[in-house]
Amino acid sequence: MHLRQIFLNIYGNCIKYNRPGGKITTVMEAADVHDGICTYRWTISDTGIGMSPEFLSHIFDPFSQEKTDARSVYQGTGLGMAITKGLIEQMNGSIEVTSQVGVGSVFVITIPFEIAREQKKDKEIAEKYADVVCDFQWCADFAAARNFSFSKATKDYCMWLDADDVVPESEQKKIVALKEKLTETKADVVMMPYDVAFDAGGKPTFSYFRERIVKNTGRPLWEGRVHEVITPYGNILHEDIHVEHRKEKAYDTDRNLLIYEKMRAEGCVFSPREQFYYARELYYHGRYEEAIDEFRVFMGREGAWLENKLEACRQMAVCYGQLQKPQEQLETLFYSFTLDLPRAETCCDLGRYYFDRQAWREAAFWYETALRVEKRKNGGGFILEDCYGYLPCIQLCVCYDRLGRREKAVSYNEMAAVFKPEDRAVAYNRAYFANVSKA
Repeated sequence: MHLRQIFLNIYGNCIKYNRPGGKITTVMEAADVHDGICTYRWTISDTGIGMSPEFLSHIFDPFSQEKTDARSVYQGTGLGMAITKGLIEQMNGSIEVTSQVGVGSVFVITIPFEIAREQKKDKEIAEKYADVVCDFQWCADFAAARNFSFSKATKDYCMWLDADDVVPESEQKKIVALKEKLTETKADVVMMPYDVAFDAGGKPTFSYFRERIVKNTGRPLWEGRVHEVITPYGNILHEDIHVEHRKEKAYDTDRNLLIYEKMRAEGCVFSPREQFYYARELYYHGRYEEAIDEFRVFMGREGAWLENKLEACRQMAVCYGQLQKPQEQLETLFYSFTLDLPRAETCCDLGRYYFDRQAWREAAFWYETALRVEKRKNGGGFILEDCYGYLPCIQLCVCYDRLGRREKAVSYNEMAAVFKPEDRAVAYNRAYFANVSKA
């Protein structure tokens, strides 16, 4: 595998010949998938000094170096690009270069790879349980993939699951019962809880409703290249049937951000929802200042969904915290209260803000407020289950212990035990209080 040397050569050129304050942008995508081969394409662009057309025509010749501009001040053998091209061709790939003096250069590398046996096995497994298994050529567009799959549906309703989704046996029985009466309900969309994170005991800690079953309309319903969605419409039915997302291995953490940045490079105008998720990807990648800017753009967009606005406030507050701007962090959390009634998640964020500063009274106020907030199960927003019970209780145990109110601290620890009987923090606190009472 020559990838390391290939990219060391290319990025080395991009860095060496860039201008002060310049940048390098990389977009990676699966360009083609067929017959067990996945072809990847990397597009690497810089804002460097660029190359003349004359030099560009000889860039892959051995010992070629541009002599007519600032490149000549950097010493090298002139073999880098010739070696790079040779390595790529050994891998049955190709490289193309375009450049403009004073603007920069773009390198496009395309290399085919044989799909690992493990990935091929997915299709073999699917074929054991389905009469029809279809291939889709990946195009960095999740909505297109889902619309393709829905186009193959032959029944009145479509239900989707990801490869790492699990339907517990108890929930399978509920789905069978729902299926028997689905036509009678005249539902267009059936929303179900999607559990995506779990504690050590397997209890869901993060969930939200998703459009799990939809009427087969024969037209594309999914929207969004990333974080694709079907906008609920018509007769919407909410069912307490849980689907669990049991991810066994990490995916490419840069994938979603790269797709969004490609869309932006193509001149796409983000919808409010895409704007929100783009800002979230920046936040996840630690690009906090950029994330704040994009969240602010989202907040000002007409049609921005309320639940996403509330979540944006929480994530902007985290960004401000990471940037050591506590005043802005607090103001952003409080601003969410002007949009709607407080959510327990936001109250817990405020509790944590004061908890970290050992302001125990203020922290206790917000954690107790979180316990009084009603959970909006059918609101569609993200729900952190622990914020509606366990988390405020276990934190209040600490707050009241620090305030010298031992009896109340013990009481809240036992309340936390109601939500998580086997929790190690609860057990530790019980031992701690037992020791204190003996002293």
